[in-house]
Amino acid sequence: MDRMIKSLGAEPIGLAYGQVLTALQTKLVDGAENNWPSFVSAGHYKVARYYTVTQHTMSPEVLIMSQRAWADLSTEDRMIFREAARESSRYMREQWLDWERRSERQAIEAGVSVISKINRQPFDDATKPLRDTMRADPRYRSLIERIEAVR
Repeated sequence: MDRMIKSLGAEPIGLAYGQVLTALQTKLVDGAENNWPSFVSAGHYKVARYYTVTQHTMSPEVLIMSQRAWADLSTEDRMIFREAARESSRYMREQWLDWERRSERQAIEAGVSVISKINRQPFDDATKPLRDTMRADPRYRSLIERIEAVR
């Protein structure tokens, strides 16, 4: 993350999340990285009056289970777990999208200016060397290729 922020021309400052609001208030930092729900629930929207929708990162939500616990399940229980995981994932996505919409609306109603029409090409260009470095690492190559295939 630090390397990505630097490649975008900024200087990253690592802070505990609970310290970000104070850092914004005191101008220790000029901005912070947030999704809509965090921007509103942490109160950042009260001091950071601009929100730019860059989509420079997308963090997946992942449901996991240990292999040992999975191995201990019967075939029938595995089917039940898989279906429950599918249902809970769909439900979570619906809830998350609703929370995003409500948070965005709250921020806008509080006077936050939203910049959503941007040219993403400069972001892609600036981070290409970092992505190329990551792609050269066999541990990340196939994951990067799978992500790019979805674009």
